[in-house]
Amino acid sequence: MDGMFFHVEQRTAWIRTQTHTVVYDRDPDYARFAKDPSGTVKRMVRIWLAESGAGQPNLRAYLGTVTFCFVGPSFRDLCRLFHLTSRAAKAAGQSARALRGDLADLLRGYIREEYGS
Repeated sequence: MDGMFFHVEQRTAWIRTQTHTVVYDRDPDYARFAKDPSGTVKRMVRIWLAESGAGQPNLRAYLGTVTFCFVGPSFRDLCRLFHLTSRAAKAAGQSARALRGDLADLLRGYIREEYGS
């Protein structure tokens, strides 16, 4: 991938779907909400295509967020993520197939960690 890699940020959020309430882990009240059984805590993985830079990665393209639900990652999120990865790879002059393969490997690791499969 010639200096290209995926920059990943993991987040969690407490979500109550009946009222469309979302409280992210950076919110000062998150610890209180995370204990509230009227909602659920979901894990999200935000992914960017990046390249090595001087000291910090240069984020080239935001690819999307995968939300991990009870039954697995959102299929819709995955489809959008792979589509945007193909577009970003072409724009960066990279092989879309190779980059999608690297992304699939990365996501398999998160899925194993989340669901133990």
